[in-house]
Amino acid sequence: MFKKAEIVVEEDNTQLIADLVQIELDKQSFEENSIKVGGIGMEMFYPDDEEIINNGKLDTDLEPEIIEYENYVFLYSYYNPALGGVNCHEDNWDVNYEMCKNTTASGKGWKEYIKKGVAIHPDLLNDLPFGTIIEVTDPIELVGEYEVIDLCMGCLPRGIDQYYYIDFLDRIQVLAWSEEVKIKVKK
Repeated sequence: MFKKAEIVVEEDNTQLIADLVQIELDKQSFEENSIKVGGIGMEMFYPDDEEIINNGKLDTDLEPEIIEYENYVFLYSYYNPALGGVNCHEDNWDVNYEMCKNTTASGKGWKEYIKKGVAIHPDLLNDLPFGTIIEVTDPIELVGEYEVIDLCMGCLPRGIDQYYYIDFLDRIQVLAWSEEVKIKVKK
């Protein structure tokens, strides 16, 4: 595919306008030459055609966007405050209605975060404060984005590797307890 663009060059406060040039933008070739690096905590994304040619001008200063990630491994756990008991903090239990109030340690309502929220041990709040969006990369049953909205006092590190547990807010248990969960968080 060919598109025409005007190249604008600024040099020593003088603006030079080059002749119209034809630029070949082969999208398939462009995508094949893009780089995605997984597993080492970095991804590079190159802009698409619309970002390259903007208002008839060629943007010659485009650089790939580099996104760095912090990688974590947790052990799986889940909770459902509607079940009460250990799933609902005693301060949130409404004795009159015999149900868990719709609140979390972050102040957000848990009902809106079913399948989208997680609870972590308070020791991790410096690294993963309330509102942090985490991306689960493995296992497939949990892949997606979740928000840190609650605390889990029982999510202490266990096992040989001493991984912390992460409590997924859900209606049902999705994995076996203590299964490894890999996540990444944008730095």
